[in-house]
Amino acid sequence: MRHITRRRRAAAPAAALAAALAAGLAAAPAAWAEGRAPASAQAPAGQGAPARVRDYAACVALLDADPAAAREAAAEWRRFGGGAQAGICEALALSALGAQATAARLLDQLAAEEAGSAPPERLRAMRALAADLWLAARRPEQALASLAAALDVAPGDPALLAARAQARAMTQDWAGARADLDAALRAAPGAPALLVARAQARAALGDAAGALADAEAALAAAPEDTQAWLEAGRALEALGRRDAARERYLGAIARDRQGPTGAAARRALQLMEAGG
Repeated sequence: MRHITRRRRAAAPAAALAAALAAGLAAAPAAWAEGRAPASAQAPAGQGAPARVRDYAACVALLDADPAAAREAAAEWRRFGGGAQAGICEALALSALGAQATAARLLDQLAAEEAGSAPPERLRAMRALAADLWLAARRPEQALASLAAALDVAPGDPALLAARAQARAMTQDWAGARADLDAALRAAPGAPALLVARAQARAALGDAAGALADAEAALAAAPEDTQAWLEAGRALEALGRRDAARERYLGAIARDRQGPTGAAARRALQLMEAGG
């Protein structure tokens, strides 16, 4: 089953996941930006919350070193008044431990609880990361719900539209994916990753010429984009231009000899050659 190739990995190291919320945290009160929880979210004095989880920065710092300890510490911090920031840290730790669906559910819950009070940027960031985690758990319907909520606070956001295109592709809604990518490219004209994704959607809809146009436009903007080389090869092969397709497949292989895109190009080339 064909999917739009993802450029993000929800199961990335914990620090990378924490960075996905940076825009939202930057819009939070100044105390968060400085790595301190505001007084309302700190553990009440004398109630025994461990010092290591009295602020978001300390919790995130623990993530890469020991995600299991970070999860326990964040959960305890939540019980002692850590609020949404403790919940976000707990979700990131759950994701680092491989519990993507549980982490996504927690982020959606936190975003719903904060809907009337949190800055839109933070709500968008939580919902977007929840959607990414639902996709990693191969639950596109839940990802679509998270993205609908994110787009309510950030209409037309190209990254959110691209993520929704991925979710729609996973449900075989290629027309919907194409529509989202058209909208994303209106907001971010010429973005190579969006062009490659739309090339994949167009190919799935049987529009090989359109797929080729998008793949070649992506290559013009990003000549080392291996996925663009691969998609151009696939489109050229579909159009019967085998010699040109071979050159594009070889270009993908040369630029990603040990990686998954190079491997996919190698398989495509072998199948094309075997077909005579």
